Amino acid sequence: MRSDDRPIEHAAPRGMSLEVLCLCGLALALPLYEAPKNILCALYALIWLINRLRLGQAGGPWRGWDSLFLIWIGSGFIVAWGAAIDGSQWEGALDPVRYGAVMWCASRAGYRRDHWLAVLGSLGASCLIGLVWGYRDLASGRRIWLELHSVGHVNHSAIYLAIITVGALGLLAAYWRSFTGAWRLTGLAGCAFFGSSLMVMASRGAFGAAALTVLLLGLGWWRRSRALAITLLVAIGVIAGATVLLPSPVAEKNRVTVEAVGVLSQRDGIWRVAWNEWLRHPWFGVGMDNYSRITKDHFEAESRARGEAWASGALIYYPHAHSLLLNTLAERGLAGTLPLAAVLLAWAWALLRGRPRPDAAPIEWTAWACALSALGISVIAGAANTTLHHEHAILATLMLGFWLDVRRRPRDDRTQGSA
Repeated sequence: MRSDDRPIEHAAPRGMSLEVLCLCGLALALPLYEAPKNILCALYALIWLINRLRLGQAGGPWRGWDSLFLIWIGSGFIVAWGAAIDGSQWEGALDPVRYGAVMWCASRAGYRRDHWLAVLGSLGASCLIGLVWGYRDLASGRRIWLELHSVGHVNHSAIYLAIITVGALGLLAAYWRSFTGAWRLTGLAGCAFFGSSLMVMASRGAFGAAALTVLLLGLGWWRRSRALAITLLVAIGVIAGATVLLPSPVAEKNRVTVEAVGVLSQRDGIWRVAWNEWLRHPWFGVGMDNYSRITKDHFEAESRARGEAWASGALIYYPHAHSLLLNTLAERGLAGTLPLAAVLLAWAWALLRGRPRPDAAPIEWTAWACALSALGISVIAGAANTTLHHEHAILATLMLGFWLDVRRRPRDDRTQGSA
């Protein structure tokens, strides 16, 4: 593999190798095993903190992003304090701490190019292992859908895989000029395997979100390489058209679902429950991880206590709201929804305003593509699925941290490859 980046001129601070190794371990464990990733999240944050205390600096002065992260993470505990249901709200508040710590540390890490490429390689390798494991379980009859072991339900596994797939496309596009023929073929094969596996998972929301995010990626790539941008746009158009018009797992699942329960898969009934529950508890919601406690008995008891009428046939009770916005409103109220909205808007604005220059180093374009993938999949798929929690939240926020870490370095430093 050739490189368009100039040689790395700065050695990593002493002790940084263990920190990066820990982050690579987290990336490997993320879709595979539950306990190791929880341990590695805490271990990574601890080692990061020890290294920064020893160095006497933590990635520069306080920034607006730091304030946003602090408010976002802290909002979970404010919500837990005011939650309308007493259940798992304090435990649920730890989820933003987990992925928020990874995101915050990564955004101030100051890693070199080779560090970040090692992390990305670990993410790709773990997803590859997870898919092979999933195909084995599918073939043996242990599962009826292709899933990633530690991510779980096929819709959530598909969201995770969609972020990886679009991010891998971005890395391949960014380094296309630098790669030899063998590396190009390897990259194409990997993206094809991820993309075809996403089709096998047959999650309509994740597949549609991936297609739209690749469209955004192609438009964003126009200023760097029109040929690659056109290739991406044509390819996604052909794939999307073939998926709709020809027999495919996604098209077949859509046909069966529409015939059985309608195009929304009864989500309209689920959304009514979430919306009404938020209207009853607008400031703090029912508490994080407490949505599953909104049962028929609970809902009817609240309605009777308020003297409200309800149409039980139009309401469907489910463990989550099948919507990022409505699930957040119902669980966290405005106290938790507004910080999340602020982060997502800042994320989108940073990507729009900070799109790399055409001659920027490949690592900068890779980071931009990964952050775009994470935001695009989380928001678009989040229209009909509950995104940004657990494994795919850690993945998405790690992608944001990657982009912010690369972006905050001086431009000459990025070009030298020390990002």
